[in-house]
Amino acid sequence: EGFLIEESFLKATTFGKRISELYIDPLSAVYIRKGLTIGTSINPTPISYLHLICHTPDMPKLYLRRGEYEEYANFVEAHEDEFFIPPPDEYYYPVEYEMYLSEVKTALLLKDWIEEVPEDKLVKEYDVGPGDIHSLTQTAEWLLHAASDIARYLGFKDHSRNLEQLALRVKYGVKPELLELVRLKGVGRIKARLLYQAGYKTLLALKKASIRELLQIPLIGPETIKSIKIQLGEEVDEKILNKEKYRGTLMYWM
Repeated sequence: EGFLIEESFLKATTFGKRISELYIDPLSAVYIRKGLTIGTSINPTPISYLHLICHTPDMPKLYLRRGEYEEYANFVEAHEDEFFIPPPDEYYYPVEYEMYLSEVKTALLLKDWIEEVPEDKLVKEYDVGPGDIHSLTQTAEWLLHAASDIARYLGFKDHSRNLEQLALRVKYGVKPELLELVRLKGVGRIKARLLYQAGYKTLLALKKASIRELLQIPLIGPETIKSIKIQLGEEVDEKILNKEKYRGTLMYWM
């Protein structure tokens, strides 16, 4: 599979060395390389990449519940042109086909996660616990970084860039427009969305915002504002921060 070359002794190829450094199963690397190589003609979407990593042995799978087979089979049929790895024949390989649907189910959970679907809804929809979601997203992030590295090695620059962005989206559970904001410590996907909806869509916009303006945003309290301002290189006057906190109350005049 291109991992070793035979001279007077077996020697790892450059590709083989890189895969060992990524600490992924060699079979995972084979599937990723195969998918990216044979799938150059498709116009990839997030589900393309998410299913690709879910197809690897390194990624845990969500098994189908009773009654879900048809739902995911219909999804595969409707989105067949988005998959790097095509589905096996349902008639001749029923076991493999059902496993493929499990991979698709896992990929769809990850897709919902990066579309900012609330965690409690994911728990109910996919019959998983919060810990399961955390474990799946951590593994997916690791595999997406590895896949990006493999794509870069193969010369697929667009795939590499797409995979790297997707890894960040999986890490934070956000749509692309929030990636700049969620990198701030203490600003998770919920607070980032609230800031974005309030018009603070970039770090520059946050830097220009006054403490008074930021305090008007739900869930954005004094400690969060202080943390944001410090991370953006600003000094925060505690007296002003506390005074603005109590604006409109008797405490403001004390």
